[in-house]
Amino acid sequence: MVDNQNIEKNSNSKDAVPNEPKPTWNTEDGFNSSIVNSRLTKAIAKMGWQTPTEVQELCLPYTLAGKDVAGFAQTGTGKTAVFLITVANRVLAMKAKNSSPKQPICVVLTPTRELAIQIESDARDLFKELDISSLAVYGGVDYDKQAKAITAGVDVIVATPGRSRDYASKNILKRSNIEIFVCDEADRMFDMGFIDDVEFFLDKIPDSAQKLLFSATTNDSVKELAFEYLNTPEYISAQPDSITPELIDQKAYICDAQNKLRVMIGLLKEHNPSCAIIFTNTKLTGEWLEFKLNNNGLDTDLITGDLPQRKRINLIKRIKAGKVKALIATDVVSRGLHIAGVTHVYNFDLPDDASNYIHRIGRTARAGASGCAVSLVCEDYGDNLDKINQLLGDAPLATEWYDPAYDSIKDIARNPYEQKKPEATARSQGKHKHRKDQHPKGSQKSQRRGKRSFTKPVAKPQQKLSTTTNQSLSLIQLFKKFISAIFGKGKSS
Repeated sequence: MVDNQNIEKNSNSKDAVPNEPKPTWNTEDGFNSSIVNSRLTKAIAKMGWQTPTEVQELCLPYTLAGKDVAGFAQTGTGKTAVFLITVANRVLAMKAKNSSPKQPICVVLTPTRELAIQIESDARDLFKELDISSLAVYGGVDYDKQAKAITAGVDVIVATPGRSRDYASKNILKRSNIEIFVCDEADRMFDMGFIDDVEFFLDKIPDSAQKLLFSATTNDSVKELAFEYLNTPEYISAQPDSITPELIDQKAYICDAQNKLRVMIGLLKEHNPSCAIIFTNTKLTGEWLEFKLNNNGLDTDLITGDLPQRKRINLIKRIKAGKVKALIATDVVSRGLHIAGVTHVYNFDLPDDASNYIHRIGRTARAGASGCAVSLVCEDYGDNLDKINQLLGDAPLATEWYDPAYDSIKDIARNPYEQKKPEATARSQGKHKHRKDQHPKGSQKSQRRGKRSFTKPVAKPQQKLSTTTNQSLSLIQLFKKFISAIFGKGKSS
């Protein structure tokens, strides 16, 4: 087991490991440091990164020196830049010595395809003038094409666990050549069941390889993982006293489930956000809400786990281009949505996992910007508020009643569950009642099946024999009895 007390001591952002001097970093000079390659410094400046954030200031002196690090910091604080700068500096040093192999020397694992695409896009922007190549590797696209790109030669791959493990198992991706291994959002790797894939890499890469783990939450499981696989790592925490960013204005409105739609419509019209993410706990609720908002004149899009890969990528591009004002998402899918400029986050449903509240609202107020997070507290998920407030500690969510003016808002959208009238008799029509038009929590069974249809199958009315048919059968039966009687008498004589 990990000595948590010792880890907490070392994870203090102001303390260094007892027997080692803490590396210094003069933030007044920005990223101009003797340990940063001069070409890389220019590339960083072109990215618009001028002053290191807290997590960058704390981590970079160690990561650039080649040490293993387990870093804990909120979403949007600059963790991605820590490992991209570290990787670039290492690759440039290897290329200067002509010691860079043809195979990838750095592997970055991420829990979702969207996050892999986003990180690789940032890497490409940073690397483009440094002669460093990168590739995003994930499922749902041409397997052979990605395999050929790896074997043709690439310096850095950003990958999802399943696809990268498959390539490594077939020796397309050679783990023996890996010089730097990065696991981003390690806490979510545990939540999503990918930790075996992470350990598959950690267990087989060279002992000399630098290993970096990053997590948005101070997670004991991540600490255990770091203790087991990392070489005398630095545990660095950039978590402030309040675990939610101070620049986020947090609100929580009490409303019953029947009024949540009216409140959501009222908030969107009042706030008029330039870019918003609306979270629901289930895909079924997300589909219902998208239908309702769009048919009430509010342009929204929905991203779900079963959306085809090409459509997902195109949707993300539209979001980043400012063509989507409101996006409805669930927790798992949203983890890859690192989008600059999100001004508002709405929790249509309070999350069942309290830590997801931190991840959700962390989509706004990124890179020093301000943001707004609004949660709706209803009878369905109201119990989750206690767990969230326990996590928030000294800064719990204060609840208030919603603006009563929202009660006058009319829902002009039809019932999405309304079925088309079947061609049947008036008597059979009376047997089938429409489902209530209210937001669904959604059963786990229906979620697993991935049903998107809003209509409920209509049972066919039981067919009954007509009066004419019944009369015909009666005459035939009488005729048979008559014949049987006549021939029966003849035989007996």
